[in-house]
Amino acid sequence: MDDTDAMPENLPPPKVLIGNPTKNEISGTVAQSSSNITPNAWGSAPMEVKSRSQWVWFVVGLILFPIAVGIISTSLAFMSNLQNENENYEPQKREDIQLGGETLSLNEFRMTANFENYYGSHDYWDLNIESISGNENWYAGIHGDMDEGGGDFGFGTELDESGSTWTITNAYGDEGNLTVYLQVEGNTIRVASPQNLNDPNYVNYYSYDDNSIFDLESASLIIWPMSVILGVVWGFATDRRGFSFGVMIWGSVVLLWSALILALIILW
Repeated sequence: MDDTDAMPENLPPPKVLIGNPTKNEISGTVAQSSSNITPNAWGSAPMEVKSRSQWVWFVVGLILFPIAVGIISTSLAFMSNLQNENENYEPQKREDIQLGGETLSLNEFRMTANFENYYGSHDYWDLNIESISGNENWYAGIHGDMDEGGGDFGFGTELDESGSTWTITNAYGDEGNLTVYLQVEGNTIRVASPQNLNDPNYVNYYSYDDNSIFDLESASLIIWPMSVILGVVWGFATDRRGFSFGVMIWGSVVLLWSALILALIILW
């Protein structure tokens, strides 16, 4: 081979240009994976941020959530009592009356306008009279229960001088049993009590129906186990496991009591 045809060894190889170099540049940065990044319900976040967030949700599930459920439950129970109760704190003094061979003090309570429409019409009801003062307390009442045959359950009846019928109540005070008479006429409740006692200062009518499958009172109880179940499911479904664990701590007690009450209802 001719020595003139050989390429010198110290010369660099020739450059080859492919296309337009200004149009084939790759720019940007390469994302590097990090060992402290992990996906969660809000996307990717550092491990320490996720851990702190789970502790916050744990406190919410353990403390704040049952407080909120308790407030709702109490509100439902309070509204239920408003539906089932009718009360009056303002007695009106009337002239004395003769009943059972003695002179008694007479007081009247005016109930709401529709009281006469539902008085005594429920599966269970009771009408209570109270006299509460600093030095003397006494109570009297009658009730009706359809399971026991209905009626104004007291201790019989008594006629006054005009022939009007009064019910002898179940009454007692600081010194034992008392004789107190009660009469309901329209929206008016009359109470005849011994003159040596303080006048009554409160009347309360309470009622409920057994055929009420679901009412506010039931809802105030059912909301507890339902909140536990839904809270735990929601926490795991949204990757807020701390919330679920917090709910499970107090919720286990709620579910245990709910199961016990349900078993007693079924067996009863």
